[in-house]
Amino acid sequence: MMDLWLRDTWIMAATAAAVLIVLPVQLLLCFKAKRLFFRLLPAALLAAAVIIFGAMMVFARDWSALLYVILAFFSGALLLFCGIAWGIWAIARLLKKEPTGGCK
Repeated sequence: MMDLWLRDTWIMAATAAAVLIVLPVQLLLCFKAKRLFFRLLPAALLAAAVIIFGAMMVFARDWSALLYVILAFFSGALLLFCGIAWGIWAIARLLKKEPTGGCK
């Protein structure tokens, strides 16, 4: 039973890294950065990584393609957490807006 737990530990470590590193960094950039370029930088870099690893997987002719699949999967997971951070930012921005019109 301990062997089963140890085998999947790296999956949990990668997920924890996504939640504990990427999500707060992207949220910080969304709320504090003034320019859209800096807000989109982590998402653009991760999207490029997914595309590059996907292309490397297609063109690999040996077992290294499996490594590229794993790297593309984890880059995609990090990109997903960037998207979640953008969603949190959008919801916070909608809630912060004051309603306009109507009677006072």
